[in-house]
Amino acid sequence: MGFEQFLQKREIAERLKTDRASALAARETQLRSSAPRAWQELQQAVRKTAEGKRYRGEMFLWRAATGYPASLVLKNVAASFVDREWDSRTFTVLLGGIPGLHPVWGLHSPDPEFIDVRFDGPDRWLVGGSTAAMHTAGEDSAAEAICKALVAYFDDFQQKHGSLVS
Repeated sequence: MGFEQFLQKREIAERLKTDRASALAARETQLRSSAPRAWQELQQAVRKTAEGKRYRGEMFLWRAATGYPASLVLKNVAASFVDREWDSRTFTVLLGGIPGLHPVWGLHSPDPEFIDVRFDGPDRWLVGGSTAAMHTAGEDSAAEAICKALVAYFDDFQQKHGSLVS
């Protein structure tokens, strides 16, 4: 390969690299602008998945009080949907006490657990440490994963502190 061919190959490679970077930046911009709406859709999917159903005699309730994050409540714990200021594609589901009822707990408030939920494209979410994207709703979806995490958290909290919070 001569020097001119070498230079041409280098220029082509540089253009391809620049084009890929531009495409990735455009995709990231599109995802960032779509994420807030998708986050609302995921919350509604969680609500639809669990609201009105019962577990161990306790009913799942949706709570959207002014000044607090929307939450799926199961008896005395909640999965609350928290926005992040620093990353517009990653959100947090906080498993813990019911927002706004902190004074009720006294010394035995639930230890919080956090689940990162990352918007990965239309109808695609990465939940927790998962590398496999999940759909927003339906079987084996991000909504179901969040509901299952709340049930596991509920069971753990009731086992540790059930007699204190019944």
